[in-house]
Amino acid sequence: MVKSPYEVLGVSPSSSPKEIKRRYLELCKKHHPDVNTDPKVKFVDITGAYESLTKPTAPSRPSPGMNAHLTRQWTRRSLVACLGLGLATVAYVVYEPSIDLIDVPYQPPPSPNMNYRQWRQQ
Repeated sequence: MVKSPYEVLGVSPSSSPKEIKRRYLELCKKHHPDVNTDPKVKFVDITGAYESLTKPTAPSRPSPGMNAHLTRQWTRRSLVACLGLGLATVAYVVYEPSIDLIDVPYQPPPSPNMNYRQWRQQ
């Protein structure tokens, strides 16, 4: 038979969090494995019952500083940015002009005795 957390701690369901904590500490002092070797009451059961009564099952808020609206908004923006980057990549690969289409006059490499200004004036 599975006991409820209230039965394990020996408190009523209407007891306050202070009473639950006080009873938990009493049971911890009494049934701690270093103090008591009696296997009838397991210390793990007491700790599990206390945690199930005091810890919330789900977070009441999303991550701190972010609400659900902002999360959805940033998700949409990320998807749009990813789509735009993908389309730009495809356009670059498909429509990249070859070097023959660009009319670039040939510039011989600079000689070691020339500086940049002299080379550009050639």
